[in-house]
Amino acid sequence: MKSPGFEVFAAGATPLFAKPFDLADYEPANIGFLTRPGVGREFIKDSIVLSVEFELKPGTRDRFLADAEVLAADVLANEPNCLSYYYMKSLDNPDKVGIFERYKTRHDIDVVHRGAEVFKKIFGGFEKDGILVKRSIIECTDSGVGFLERA
Repeated sequence: MKSPGFEVFAAGATPLFAKPFDLADYEPANIGFLTRPGVGREFIKDSIVLSVEFELKPGTRDRFLADAEVLAADVLANEPNCLSYYYMKSLDNPDKVGIFERYKTRHDIDVVHRGAEVFKKIFGGFEKDGILVKRSIIECTDSGVGFLERA
């Protein structure tokens, strides 16, 4: 099953990667923001982009996404240098969730985001309850090529 929203992008991007690019296997979870309201698709040289994929303990996706909604609201309210924070759900695996994140600086990820009380409480709870089975992170810098929203 493929998400129509990502299928065209994935078809064009796949030849650029050694393994198949599987963003088309996700659909928006409608949690978070792809572009920060009022900022839009702002290119910031050397800003950091993260693509995070979580494999969850079977049957825990609803809890994960409910907590993600709380975290995304906190990020929007308290982390002005987080430019994107958007959750996606796997179409084929109910135990997989992805997050697309963009930050202005390393400090904004390591200190501001990961140091936030809400983040520590929620992810600490996931760890304690064994919800996170596997975490994969791809990190790169923003190239400034392309768009996240159309004008």
